[in-house]
Amino acid sequence: MKSKSLKKVVKSISMASVLFLSVTSLFVSFIFFKSDITDIDIKVASYVYLVGGLLFIPFVFIISIITGKRESKALHYMKGGFFVLRLIVLVVLVFFFIDAFSDFNRSFHNMFPTSSFHEKNILILENMIKDDKRDEISLKIFRMYGKDPNIDYTRLTCFSLKQTLIQTQNDLNNFDKDEVARSFTRRLKALNDYDTLLRTDFVNYTKTSMADYIPAEEMSDLLSEYMNLSLILEMPELSDFFFRISTATNPDNPKPYLFKGKTIYDQNKLKEAANWYGLYMEKMKKEGKEKHISKEIKRFMELELYGDSLHKKLYEKWFYDQPQEMFEYGYWDEENQDSLLIDGKIIQWYVGYSYEALFGSGSYDNSYGLSGCVAEILDLAKVKKDTAPFKQLSGIMPYSYWSEAFKYINPEFVKWVRLNLIPSPDLTIHGYTCQKIYDVLLEFQVRTLKTAQMILELNTGVYGEAKEYEIRMSDHDFYGPGYLNEHYSELVNDYSLRGFYVHPEDIGFWLRRAIDGSYEECLATIDEILKRYDPDFTESFYTVFQDEIYPEEEYYDEEEDYYEGD
Repeated sequence: MKSKSLKKVVKSISMASVLFLSVTSLFVSFIFFKSDITDIDIKVASYVYLVGGLLFIPFVFIISIITGKRESKALHYMKGGFFVLRLIVLVVLVFFFIDAFSDFNRSFHNMFPTSSFHEKNILILENMIKDDKRDEISLKIFRMYGKDPNIDYTRLTCFSLKQTLIQTQNDLNNFDKDEVARSFTRRLKALNDYDTLLRTDFVNYTKTSMADYIPAEEMSDLLSEYMNLSLILEMPELSDFFFRISTATNPDNPKPYLFKGKTIYDQNKLKEAANWYGLYMEKMKKEGKEKHISKEIKRFMELELYGDSLHKKLYEKWFYDQPQEMFEYGYWDEENQDSLLIDGKIIQWYVGYSYEALFGSGSYDNSYGLSGCVAEILDLAKVKKDTAPFKQLSGIMPYSYWSEAFKYINPEFVKWVRLNLIPSPDLTIHGYTCQKIYDVLLEFQVRTLKTAQMILELNTGVYGEAKEYEIRMSDHDFYGPGYLNEHYSELVNDYSLRGFYVHPEDIGFWLRRAIDGSYEECLATIDEILKRYDPDFTESFYTVFQDEIYPEEEYYDEEEDYYEGD
């Protein structure tokens, strides 16, 4: 009884081992057939193992039918022989498998891409991106490749694009623009994110693999943020690229136009900003979101506070405010080329100072200067010497500091004026072109200021003289006009005699600008006015004084000497 029970146990174990070997033979062979392993020994071993596993069960069944006996001796021998053969091949296969473990491991995970193995690897790489260790990722991927060649690069790129934006925006709060721009470029190139964007068909974005991770609307918003970031970092070509692919991804998205308009507005380019705001408002209206447009943008567009419209409104009002400080006497006839007839007054040239142009004459209660004109345009109360209208229009205070000696001009305000308040020479105001108004009223003063600046640069240099001027200002008995006349009368008289009139106090204007930090912007503004309205003046100055600017030097003419020797 015991022997029969033992026999059944042995038989059960034998059958179970046969079943296990048959199943494993199929699995192992399938793995090797589907893999990219090229080791011929492993392949041969897998083939033998497969044949043994596949033929064993049907072979036993056929022998049983032929012999009519299920337990013949021949059958036992064959079963044992095949078992031993499979066992030997399995042992050989195990040795080969150990020798090529990494290849087998890679092939196994290749066949199961959704396994936790892939997820673990991709999370490691994403954490490296999050920690801003992109420079180390290439080496990490290379080391992973032996085990996992099917890294999901699309997912990695999408994750990197999101992180790059967050990391670069954070950098803006801690580093200067140049350093942030370098980091931004490095991040885009580290994983070839930029090249991936170049290769992607954003017109048909929904058909790309990236759409599985970032939907079209979200991608368009993301690229809009990239465009805005590129504008802030002063990378116009990159900004244009992101704008193109953002609008291609979602043509109805208003955000690219809003970001473009806002960034350009912050750069004080009002006319260009208005064009982008106009396109933004069209997109918002099309989507029925007009009520979400900010009040500031609506007001800016409705009042047309940019370009020719702003110039015309501002300067037409200014002529009604300022004639008290212009010479009004003289005669008028149709052929008089040196006068303007505005509001019944004959105006010949402007003699006020820049402060009076901005804030009006102190001699007249009803004179508020350009400040009052801006207040009227913005529907504000007009107040004497009020800087608030300029602040509301430009977002910048005209003066950075008011000292007892003089007012410190804000260079950013001067830059804003240069970009937004110099009209086109062809613009017509009160029936006269701006070129005509410049020729009659402003040519003399602009030329005088430019001449004073060139005299300083040519003879003594601005900043050295400004330093001495600033030191003398601290003296208790200092008087600015007296100091300027004492130090510069002889110098400017020499130039005035040769046709370039300058007053010593014009020199003082540039000395004060060098002290308050607005010298470069004021010079750029004067040069821009001359470039538009009086382009030949600077050249004429240098022509008259070229011997002083470029003194003759002795030189050796090698070619002439050669011919004389010949």
